[in-house]
Amino acid sequence: MKILYMSLAVIAAMSGCSTKGDSESMAADAAQPHPHAPGSALVGGIVGAVSEGIASSSLDNQARLIMEEKSPNTLNKIDRGQRLSLNDIKAMSEAGISDPVIATQITTTGSIFYLTSSDILDLKNAGVSTRVIDVMIQTGS
Repeated sequence: MKILYMSLAVIAAMSGCSTKGDSESMAADAAQPHPHAPGSALVGGIVGAVSEGIASSSLDNQARLIMEEKSPNTLNKIDRGQRLSLNDIKAMSEAGISDPVIATQITTTGSIFYLTSSDILDLKNAGVSTRVIDVMIQTGS
């Protein structure tokens, strides 16, 4: 929610809106077209991309149902914000959870991985994408 309000504040500032002190007014002002604001279309595109990123990075209902069935322990860890293990990452990948969602869960839970070459091979053999493995490697550096 903070990201949304901050985005709206940026829109308001870039489009020449004056803020009225509350987020509803700011959102209403930001939604108004300003013909003299050359960056309006760009700002709208940025907000759309940010909103899309937020929406696509969390577990949706379908993903939650899949994880509930295939790996309830992993879902429990995600819900509690607990660090994820290699097995949790493999379970999410095997369940068909998208790379951006897995990456977000790694970051959100504060998971840290120090992967060995055999860990990396194990993850690849389990079907974990190179993108996710790269995110995991970055947590340990």
